[in-house]
Amino acid sequence: MAIDCDFGHSSRHQTLDKPKVLGVLSQFFLSGFLWLVRVVTYQKNLQPASIPKDRELVPDYEITQLSNHRAPRDLHDNHRLHSLKAFDKDFQLSLQPAEDVVSPQLVLMRRRPGDVWTKELYTPKGTFLQGHVTQDPRSHVAVRELGSNQLSGAIISDGHEYKIEPVPHHIRRKMNLEGHRHHVISRRSLRSKGSHAEPLKVPGKSTEQYTTSKRTRRSLDPKVIEVMMTLDKPSVDFYGNQSMNYVLGVANMVHRLYRDKSIGFDCSFTLTKVFLIESYLAELDINLNEIGSASKYLSVFSKWFQTVNTPAGSVEHFDNAVMLTRDICGTNSCQLDGLAYFGYPCSTSLGASVNDAHGVSAAFSVAHEVAHNFGVDHDSGSCYDGFIMSAGQATGVNAFKWSACSRTTLTRVFSQVTCYDNKPPKEIILPSLPPGYEFDGDQQCKFIYGSQYTLCPVTTWCVSGHCVSVGTSLPPPINGGWGAWGPYGACSRTCGGGVRHRSRKCDSPSPQLGGKPCEGKPIGEWVICNQQDCPPGGDSYRTLQCKAKSSSYDKYYPYGDPCTLWCIEGSSATIEGYVEDGTKYDPSDPKNRDICIDGVRVAVGCDDIIGSGNIFDRCFKCKADGGSCIRKEFSYTKNWVKFGLDNADPMLELPNGTTRCVIRENSPTKNIVVMKIKNSQELIFPNAISGSKDVAGTTVHYIRGGPSSEEKMYFDGPTTQALVPLFAYFGTTNVGYTITYHEPGLAAQTAFVWKTHYTGNCSKSCAQGNDHTETSNDFNNHTYYAFYLPSVDTSSSRFE
Repeated sequence: MAIDCDFGHSSRHQTLDKPKVLGVLSQFFLSGFLWLVRVVTYQKNLQPASIPKDRELVPDYEITQLSNHRAPRDLHDNHRLHSLKAFDKDFQLSLQPAEDVVSPQLVLMRRRPGDVWTKELYTPKGTFLQGHVTQDPRSHVAVRELGSNQLSGAIISDGHEYKIEPVPHHIRRKMNLEGHRHHVISRRSLRSKGSHAEPLKVPGKSTEQYTTSKRTRRSLDPKVIEVMMTLDKPSVDFYGNQSMNYVLGVANMVHRLYRDKSIGFDCSFTLTKVFLIESYLAELDINLNEIGSASKYLSVFSKWFQTVNTPAGSVEHFDNAVMLTRDICGTNSCQLDGLAYFGYPCSTSLGASVNDAHGVSAAFSVAHEVAHNFGVDHDSGSCYDGFIMSAGQATGVNAFKWSACSRTTLTRVFSQVTCYDNKPPKEIILPSLPPGYEFDGDQQCKFIYGSQYTLCPVTTWCVSGHCVSVGTSLPPPINGGWGAWGPYGACSRTCGGGVRHRSRKCDSPSPQLGGKPCEGKPIGEWVICNQQDCPPGGDSYRTLQCKAKSSSYDKYYPYGDPCTLWCIEGSSATIEGYVEDGTKYDPSDPKNRDICIDGVRVAVGCDDIIGSGNIFDRCFKCKADGGSCIRKEFSYTKNWVKFGLDNADPMLELPNGTTRCVIRENSPTKNIVVMKIKNSQELIFPNAISGSKDVAGTTVHYIRGGPSSEEKMYFDGPTTQALVPLFAYFGTTNVGYTITYHEPGLAAQTAFVWKTHYTGNCSKSCAQGNDHTETSNDFNNHTYYAFYLPSVDTSSSRFE
């Protein structure tokens, strides 16, 4: 079965060396887009199966392998050399660790549904690295080393932004890609559609004390800019679970720009606090605050950030506040990269900027706008040559450098103020045990000599720096072996679905004389038990767990990590460890049978058997063939112009029993779609605010990410009542809605048959030879998977 995807000029196909893949459907994050990737055996190609509507936004991409090299002796020990090939180019990356990209006490604040803030001390995974492409000394590289031969970040070179990400493990496994070196690299032009507006000066607030000529110290002590970054809700909706990685990628590149030698002194851009606005926040809501321009958004953001800052010298303090948004002009569209207040260094109210959050190249806008906060103006005159502070797009060989004019102003300002003199505070926690106890010999070897070194094996000892066999002077080691599984223990719950397991011991034999311990876990063979419903009216299982932790908890918080117990007291949510084994992974979805065991999601089939792999069909029947419902598709294109919710037009009727319904607006408008139960007057989601609501036996979800995002409403079903979606006109011509759903009924039957292919000649010219045959499952000239067909031997010999 072949899939044909027209990608225009942006199409790239990567041939896989080992194409034995039955078919993969995976969401893959690539350069700010969620890509739907399908791998098909028939063509041996990796092909995107869904395409953004704006084809100019589709980046070129390739799959490549990363190679690392030993650094020359004249380089520092911590120097990294990596190479890769993509887009007919060789990239040799010369990298060094960057220590001050984030504070050791980086605080992450998440705005969750239910007016709840969660707070955590965030330690980014991996090591921040910065450097350049050796073939392009003017290039910039800012990545994180996530593990052995795994890089995540951006390469800025030859007028392009290259985004590099490791291929996720589950995709590597299903594509039969061996090792950890495979990466997806995308390419975009750095040419911006926007520009930098003139920075704002506040009437009555003088900036002359910093921008006028005063005596400047010839040399400056190292400076640290402590920064807070906020990703607003439309941007969090767009980047999803990659939101924090996106913020870290931008911060790493901005840090790289402020570390460039052209700035004239030692300066670090350090992230101390991050806000992810994952749910509605009135103080930053675009519609509520009537934000229709970048200057209005900057004003609203500046008022808000003052309420979340802490005193100088404290762990969470920041000097400058940065907003990353995909709606920089709010309800209106505009062509701006960023906007900032001008000339207020160390200001607790005006050290702010708003920046367009389209890709990692937002780092150039952030570096530019934060410099405006310090009092650095746009380059002009002899300094106008495409530097960072160019009013337009920084281009050419100077795009990553500070001009002499910028350097002079920055040096003058930083010699007069003191708020950038201090590093973020560290909380040093002394180990409670000696280091030799916490780090064994293998770990100590790795710390000193690198990951390729280890202790001598058990059957050798160290003589003159070499591992030498001990010969027969020691008895051989005895590796451990598991004993038999014991009986099942008691069920973890008396109702509502619990789990029980069996235990075993590593005693057949136990490891001796340096032998290996048993591999695996001492408990397992989990089964689900006591599935009958609990009596009505009681607390949920998670709420019971919270109240068992503390009587002060009111209920559980449903929006954190599903296998972590979040408990609410007042308006604060607290983590209380993992949920109890057997807790439903998603209690809001009765069709999701997965559970949590030891803090990890465990797959459960629709038949409530752990690991069975059985799933609901499209009609939500367990282990069925999808033949009890019919797929429907409807396009609503009516030119309806009666204004408001009171005049909303019914789009169609979704009958009782409807499943898998998706209503999607074809492009963003001010119009909205609402829902109601048939013969009812109550509207669902009349305020066009993203959320979920239980209705007609299912949960209806509504997503509206802002003026730059189209609407989406969906539910799984099956419904217990007929539903009616309605179109409400609010001044924009209807661009159309596409509605897909499944309604009860008998689907058309498709017959699949085995097709025989004779693959060779008879083995003998006489006296009975044989001719090898192969069979494939064909229908309408396409090849399908064998699970559609009755069992048969697909390889046989015919005797003649």
